[in-house]
Amino acid sequence: MQSRSSSPMPESDSLTTSQAAALLGVALHTVQKWVDAGVRRAWKTVGGQRRVAANSVEAMLRDRDAMQQATAVKKMSVMLV
Repeated sequence: MQSRSSSPMPESDSLTTSQAAALLGVALHTVQKWVDAGVRRAWKTVGGQRRVAANSVEAMLRDRDAMQQATAVKKMSVMLV
C-alpha cells in the first residue's frame, strides 16, 4: 500500500482523480476511496481537491497488465472440428 504524500509533486507529475479514473477504467468514486485509504500516492490541494501521483497510476497500470498477461498464458483454447 502506498502512503499519502504531504508535499505535492509538480503539476505535470500529477493527475486529477477524474484523469486517474479514466486511465484506470474505474469510477471516479473508486479513485477517491483509494486516495482516502492511502492505496494510491496522493494529496489534497489547498482547495481540497485530490491529486494523484502520475507514477502511482502508471505503476498500477503496469501491475494490471502484467497480471493479465500472466493469466492469459494459463488459458487454453480448444477448437472443435
